[in-house]
Amino acid sequence: MDSLAENNSEKLKSISEDIIKSGLLPSGSTYSQAAEICYSYLKKNYKNEYLYRNTIFQELITQNHSLYECITIPEFRVGQSKADLAVFNGTSTVYEIKTELDTLNRLKSQLEDYYNFFDLIYVVTYSGFVDLVKQLTKKTVGIYVLDEKDNLSLIRKATSNKKNIDKRVLMASLRKKEYTEIILNEFGGIPNVPNTKIYKECESLFMSLSKEKAHNYMVRALFSRKLLASQIELIEMMPFSLKSLSLTKRYSTIQCNNILQFLSKPLIV
Repeated sequence: MDSLAENNSEKLKSISEDIIKSGLLPSGSTYSQAAEICYSYLKKNYKNEYLYRNTIFQELITQNHSLYECITIPEFRVGQSKADLAVFNGTSTVYEIKTELDTLNRLKSQLEDYYNFFDLIYVVTYSGFVDLVKQLTKKTVGIYVLDEKDNLSLIRKATSNKKNIDKRVLMASLRKKEYTEIILNEFGGIPNVPNTKIYKECESLFMSLSKEKAHNYMVRALFSRKLLASQIELIEMMPFSLKSLSLTKRYSTIQCNNILQFLSKPLIV
């Protein structure tokens, strides 16, 4: 993706040669076709996290929400954990992925971080882990299963976790511009203190808010990180196999156009 975005013909030639040597592709395949064929190989032979994330993004996010009205952040840092997919669209939702290639060793500690932050929490896994996931999670945690046909089936619907939210954890997720804007809107001004003390002073004020209000402010603040129109167009125009990959980088308008122009071109060899 980066090589397409940067129009790096030397790197693209090297990658193309490696893909062609695999024997997966017919002669004259385009970049779009190559991505779809490689993705089909993954589905049959190596159902990894990317396949799960891509399916979640397509089935649960783009089919239910306008990309102009929600923000989806992969690998969103919360406490000591990185949430696989975090979605903010009026509330906060997390999707934690556990594939058949994973273990559940870290699930409990990851969920402890998510209980401090998210309203709706989902674990997305495969059928062999369902019973154990039920044992390791609160009944408020939702569960999806990726079935043999690579469709998501809802096993248990998530219910609100807002009462368990930790306002300090919410605050820690925000950038300086975001939390100072919250304090300005709520209290009419920003503490007049040195920069070294501004976070602690703002945190003290933020802690005085109700959990509900603090959570809503956090969601609105993170929504300000929404995608540009060119980035949304890139996602919409991408083949299915590359949908969620487009989320991982915030490409410039020029880079988005470069990627789209390459999709229909044959691999450079």
